[in-house]
Amino acid sequence: MISVHHDRAARRSTSREVTTRDAATAAPCTARPRGTTRPAPALQLAFPDVQDDRRGRREPTVEICAGAFGLGLGILQAGFAPGSYYDIDPHACATLRANLGVWASGVHEGDIRTVAWKPGTGRIDLLAAGTDCRPFSLAGLQAGQHDPRNLFPELVRALRGMEPLALLSENVPNLVGRSFRPYFDYVVRQIADPFLVARVGEIWWRHDERLKAHAAEPGFRPLYDVRWRVVNAADYGVPQYRKRVIVVATRADAGIAPYRFSAATHGKATLLRD
Repeated sequence: MISVHHDRAARRSTSREVTTRDAATAAPCTARPRGTTRPAPALQLAFPDVQDDRRGRREPTVEICAGAFGLGLGILQAGFAPGSYYDIDPHACATLRANLGVWASGVHEGDIRTVAWKPGTGRIDLLAAGTDCRPFSLAGLQAGQHDPRNLFPELVRALRGMEPLALLSENVPNLVGRSFRPYFDYVVRQIADPFLVARVGEIWWRHDERLKAHAAEPGFRPLYDVRWRVVNAADYGVPQYRKRVIVVATRADAGIAPYRFSAATHGKATLLRD
């Protein structure tokens, strides 16, 4: 059973210390306290498999900027095991807890910039992230990498800290448009080579120059093979025209074949024929 909390009058919860499960160790983090949160009504939708026994699933996942369980639900239905979920919004966290049942202790409410990521006792199969799209959205100010809500540096930091077998990230297609394509390419190079860390105070494009130079050295082998594509949900049977840029990275040293995006299953021709 999936529950969606939608009380717009509720306020962010007071700060508290969070603990981690399996994947990461978190420092105390604060979710900008603005009063107390009162119980919110929930919309009930039937997804019984989310609450079912997880036997046969693989190693835990970690999802940052987890939101209200949209991406996370798909990841579980794809066969990945539940793990740790991080978000600063109390309504999103309430929705996550309501749907994860016995796994609700894996939900951590707070600012991911305060989390000290490090490998857990077991392997992490997947790090997923739906980082804030507003810095790059056509509907916003388009401040991009200069926007304080840009969390791509935190995505790379989490990747470096946990070294999962794979990474899945989604964001708005404008991220690969003319204005932000150089910064997107820089993020991709960081994912491929996450341990060439930016120096304190280093401008992003200077760090990018060092990443390019490192990749050009003889014998260089990236830690992650990175693939990306702009996909439209309607092309895969979702009744909504919704484009997103999807980034998938896999560990090059783990014997995992580079990711291949699936061919579209739906289209205008199919719609007219059927």
